[in-house]
Amino acid sequence: MKNIVILALMVLISCQQDQSKVKIIPTTIDSLNSISDVEKFIRLKNKDFKDFNLVTIKNFKRNDERDIVFKRLADSLNVTQSFYKSDIDNNGFTDIIIMGDNHNCGDYPCVYSTLALMSFGKDSIRTIDFRKGLSHEFGIPKIISENNRQFLEFYSPIDLYGDDYKKAKRKYNKVALVYKFDAFIEKNENPKQYKIQKIEYETFGCYGSCPIFQLSLNSDYSGKFRAEHFNFEKSFQKGEEGNFSAKIDKTHYNQLVEILNYIDFPNLKNNYSVGWTDDQESKLKITYDNGKTKIISDYGLVGTYGLTRLHELLSELRHNQQWK
Repeated sequence: MKNIVILALMVLISCQQDQSKVKIIPTTIDSLNSISDVEKFIRLKNKDFKDFNLVTIKNFKRNDERDIVFKRLADSLNVTQSFYKSDIDNNGFTDIIIMGDNHNCGDYPCVYSTLALMSFGKDSIRTIDFRKGLSHEFGIPKIISENNRQFLEFYSPIDLYGDDYKKAKRKYNKVALVYKFDAFIEKNENPKQYKIQKIEYETFGCYGSCPIFQLSLNSDYSGKFRAEHFNFEKSFQKGEEGNFSAKIDKTHYNQLVEILNYIDFPNLKNNYSVGWTDDQESKLKITYDNGKTKIISDYGLVGTYGLTRLHELLSELRHNQQWK
C-alpha cells in the first residue's frame, strides 16, 4: 500500500511538472534569425519604430563617457546580443526583446532603446517600450528561466553622473519584471488582498499639454471625474471642462483593484520623483481596510513599473467610461 501511495505521488508530481511546461506554438517571430529579419519585422509592426536599427550595447556609440558604466554592466551580465527570443509571458508564443537605436535624434545616436514585442498568436503583437517606465536613461534586460517559467531581470546603472566610473560600474539597480496587466511590472510571488474602499487620483500641470483631471472611484462602482484642462483634445487649447459621473465598468474597476493589490501599494514609497523638471505630477490616495489611507505622489509618473501602468489605466478611464 505504501509503495502505491509513493508511486501515485511521483506520477502527480511528474504531471504537475509537465503541465508547467508551456508548448510553443510557432509564429513569425520564430522564423526571425537575423538582425535584418528583426528590423524588418519591427518596422512593419509598429510605425513608431520605422527607423529602428538593432545595435548591441557594446557597439552603441554615443560618444558619452557615461556609457562606460552601461557597457561594463552589460558585459558583466553577458548581455551581448541585440535581440533575444523567449516565451517571456508563458502564453505559448515566442516573444522577442530587441535593443538598439530608434534615431530619436536623427543621425546622432542619443538614446539606447529596449523594446519587447509580445506575441499573442496569429502575428498579434504588442510593443512595450521600456524607456516609458524608466526614471533614468538606460536599462539592460536579461531573460531568466525559473521552474520552467520565464521573467525578466532589468538592470540599470546608477551614479551615471559620478566621476569615479570604476567604482560606479559595480553599482546598479535590479528589478524582476513579469508581464501582467498588458505591461511589465515588478514581480510579486505573494500578492496581498486589501479591501479597497476608494481610489482618488489627481494630476497636475506640466510644461505642455498634460491632461489635468481628478478621479474618485468607490467600491460600489460609482465614479466622479473632474476635467480641467487638455482631457479631450491634444492641442494646447483648453478642452471640454466640467464635472462628470458614471457607473464604472466592473471589469475596469476590478482590474485597478487587482493591480493595486499586486503591487502591494501600502508598502510603496510615499513620494517618487524623476531627476528633471517641467514634468507632470500625480497624487494617488487609496482608502482601504476600514479607513486606512495611503497617499503616493509621483513626479514624472514613473515611480515604479507597476505605478506607471496604474497611471495609464487611470488615465484611460477618462475615455472608456460612459461619463455624464
